[in-house]
Amino acid sequence: MTLEEQHFALTYLFQAHGERMIGRYPRYRRLWEQCGRRPDPANAAITFSERDYRDLQVLSQIAWFDEYYLEDPAVKSLIEKGRTSVKKINALS
Repeated sequence: MTLEEQHFALTYLFQAHGERMIGRYPRYRRLWEQCGRRPDPANAAITFSERDYRDLQVLSQIAWFDEYYLEDPAVKSLIEKGRTSVKKINALS
């Protein structure tokens, strides 16, 4: 990710209710807490690893899924594992 994309991620991908949406997914919550619950885009380059950003991208989208889709085996696997892989993400496409 470019620095600009990292800034975007930290600015917008935590815009969800902390307890009901972020807190529901342990990995998403850990990422949120790692940022101090108020992500500072100025620290984008040092805040997360590439994998952390990928997890943030995927989990921020899953947090907004309708309950129906959370039962899909591929989505359920991403949630249970907590970490994403490019292979799993491509399998959802």
